[in-house]
Amino acid sequence: MENGIAQTSPTPVRTPARSREQWQALHDTWQSSALTQREFCDTQGVRYKTFRRWCRRFRKDAAPVTPPFVNLAVSAQLQLPVSMG
Repeated sequence: MENGIAQTSPTPVRTPARSREQWQALHDTWQSSALTQREFCDTQGVRYKTFRRWCRRFRKDAAPVTPPFVNLAVSAQLQLPVSMG
């Protein structure tokens, strides 16, 4: 308290929420850069932890989907007619 005035720390400023498309654009920009994720976040003013979470989502979405196993074995033996000749 200086001169009878209480000092308070500034209130953190929250950035507006970004859409999935905006995060995708940031992710694409980062991938084409030569920066680490942390360096990219610092230059773009993006929270590193949030950016990493979105990167994991995009990586998971891009993973190939393995189709379910379908057994194609024939369950009954095919009997051919015996020729008499």
